[in-house]
Amino acid sequence: MNNQKECLVRLPRNVRKIGMEDKEISVYIEDYLYSYIQYIARNTEKENKIIVLIGHALKLEGKFCVFAYGAICATDVIFSSNSQVEAWKNVYAEMEKYYKNGEVIGIAEIGSDIIFTKEKKEALQLFHNDIRIEFNSIQRKINICVGEKNIDGYYIYYEKNDEMQEYMLMCKGEVEPERKDNQLLEEIREKINQMSLRKQKKTMTKRCVIGTFVCVIMILLIVEMQDYFHKDSTLTTMKQEQINAKKQRENKTLEVNRNENGTDKKEGHKEKIESLEKKYADDEENNKNSLEKHNTEMELIQFYEVKPGDSLEGICREYFGNITAIGKIMQINQIENKNRIVVGQVLKMWE
Repeated sequence: MNNQKECLVRLPRNVRKIGMEDKEISVYIEDYLYSYIQYIARNTEKENKIIVLIGHALKLEGKFCVFAYGAICATDVIFSSNSQVEAWKNVYAEMEKYYKNGEVIGIAEIGSDIIFTKEKKEALQLFHNDIRIEFNSIQRKINICVGEKNIDGYYIYYEKNDEMQEYMLMCKGEVEPERKDNQLLEEIREKINQMSLRKQKKTMTKRCVIGTFVCVIMILLIVEMQDYFHKDSTLTTMKQEQINAKKQRENKTLEVNRNENGTDKKEGHKEKIESLEKKYADDEENNKNSLEKHNTEMELIQFYEVKPGDSLEGICREYFGNITAIGKIMQINQIENKNRIVVGQVLKMWE
């Protein structure tokens, strides 16, 4: 039987703790039941009200737990030896109608002058659990006892409770039916509105998280595109420099040829021709060295050999002007730690 109840009962997630938690016993009161007790207290003036508590009591996760989620209005005759049997028959008939899966776990007494008599104690012994809730309607204070032990704190938990909701709507107690129904409906509407607000808050939080994630992805894509265009611009500039150097060499060659054709018959210009030839040879050598330097730089940008004192950040700053390409270089060369590169290691700077 205990295992069967454990399948039906789980510790609720949405709870509000009131008072200090007891180390041995935890009492959970469902919010509809708690509202119903408050409602009865507001309408209790002279005589005390008796409510039979419906729920479950069992050991759960190594601790004795009491879950109260239903109520049945009763009269003080449940404590009278003369009418006790008939009164409890009515209580169990109401249980069969509204709380088929529940069991009697105790009583709640509401009023301004509550006295726990011998008759009440004997009545509680009719069932296995001795749960007693006393609510002083004047002081608005709840006192909870489990057996002979006073409980300093308890939990209000929020779950779907159609059984208690139906009982609250259909119950015809001593309070005027129209007044009672209206107040209960207002309380139910308030609870529904609170649940709706909590749901909207969760939805807004989820949307904010998704929006932030999308913004981060967009920023990363923009940075990646900027790196790509920077590399492309560098390659285009170097190619253009090679083309310009080639044109300069061709222009100098044409100029020397024109000078040779115009002065080869004039002996007075022989020294000038020799001087121009020497200058052309020097320029040709310089242009050749410049071309080799450009070609070497092209190879260095695509492939770089690590030297003593080098670091990935320093290499990125030297060749790209920033360190935004460091992640891409690590990915291309399968480097896990940016601070661990080896002298002599050849790095591929782009794919």
